[in-house]
Amino acid sequence: MLENVKPVAGKACATPLTSIAKLAADMNINGTPAIILPNGRILPGAVYSGQLEKLLGKS
Repeated sequence: MLENVKPVAGKACATPLTSIAKLAADMNINGTPAIILPNGRILPGAVYSGQLEKLLGKS
């Protein structure tokens, strides 16, 4: 996906999955997608673009 770079077998992944999972648990996020609005409200699941724009005050 990034400039057609393919993963190399055997390389370690630098993604800190344990700390990401802990952050999600601490924020009570238990699924994806999840959107965190500027006011701190968490929207679980997919949201239509019009609804998201309204929640962000863009419409």
